[in-house]
Amino acid sequence: MEFTLPNNPELPPVSSERLAEFGKSHSLAPKVMFALDHALNEHLQNVVDHSGARTASLRLQIRDGAVYVTVLDDGDDFDPLTASEPDLVGDPDARPIGGLGVHMMRKLTDSLAYRRTPAGNELEFVKRLE
Repeated sequence: MEFTLPNNPELPPVSSERLAEFGKSHSLAPKVMFALDHALNEHLQNVVDHSGARTASLRLQIRDGAVYVTVLDDGDDFDPLTASEPDLVGDPDARPIGGLGVHMMRKLTDSLAYRRTPAGNELEFVKRLE
C-alpha cells in the first residue's frame, strides 16, 4: 500500500487509519500494530511540527517476515537517528525537551534506517512479524 498526504495536523491520524486497514487486510498481530502505530505517529507528528514539508508519502509492505513502513517527506534535511539518547533517570522537570520520541521509536521497532534522497527525508521502520 502506498499513499501521499498533505503535511497538516491530519497527517498522523489519517496515516494511522491507513495503517490499521493494512494491518487488518494482512491479519497483523495487535502487538505488531501497536508498535508500528505508535512509532509512526511519533515520527509523523515531528514531520508536522518541525519539518517544513509540504507532503509525506508512506509505503507499507510485508516481506521477509517483517512489516516495512517507509515515510518520505519533502521537508528540511533531518536525520532523527542522530538524536542522542535522552536522560531517563534524572529529574523529569530538569531534562531538556526532545529525544523521547526517537527513543520510543527505537524501542518499538526492530530497526530504523534513515537516508536523504533527492526527494527528501526517508525513514524506514521495520517490525518483525514474530
